[in-house]
Amino acid sequence: MNNDEIIGMLEERGGTYRLLARLFFKPLTQEEIDALVVSGFAEAAQADSGACDDGCSDIARYLRRRNTGTREELACDFTSAFYGTITVEGRTAMPYESLFRFGGTQLMGLPQGEVYREFKANRVRVPAGLDVPEDHLSFMFDYLALLCDRAIECVRCGDVSGAVEVLDKQRNFLAEHVASWYADFQTLATRIVQTRFYRGVLKMTSAFIGGEPGDIDFLCKELAA
Repeated sequence: MNNDEIIGMLEERGGTYRLLARLFFKPLTQEEIDALVVSGFAEAAQADSGACDDGCSDIARYLRRRNTGTREELACDFTSAFYGTITVEGRTAMPYESLFRFGGTQLMGLPQGEVYREFKANRVRVPAGLDVPEDHLSFMFDYLALLCDRAIECVRCGDVSGAVEVLDKQRNFLAEHVASWYADFQTLATRIVQTRFYRGVLKMTSAFIGGEPGDIDFLCKELAA
């Protein structure tokens, strides 16, 4: 791969991280739902023979059947699962690392402190005015997207070792602070969500996370070639 192709792959990964960050942050607006339909991202992703197929297919099929009540239905489903208004066996599916890693049951646990320190060391802040702990899945996906941006900057400047260092940081953060608890979160959230859309989001996210270590390794090898 040449540098332009490497940058293209990094941009695509960063875009996916930002999409996932938005999907898990708050209910979608009508404009955002319409944008997803117009972008055709779900249908395009189905052309990929990878593990994202099932999740993307669910999203695409749901969006094809949208109607005037779609926004309200999705908002209700999101609120039930990701705002924690519905519980299963006393547990909520709010997407915080502290609620899942180390068997945690309360917010602001050890993982939140770890993520806070990681963000601080890398000059990252949660958006002002939000009283939300740093270990929310959306903030962590935004951070991973930012690391894609920083790797791109390194590639454009010819700093291969810097790009590899950023990718190593990304790999480690993903493994420790996302992949380490996402499966448990997905299992619980799948028991709560009712729409095919959010079942698809959960499956698509799982597949993307699962493929990331291999993609990062591939990029590092290409950079070193």
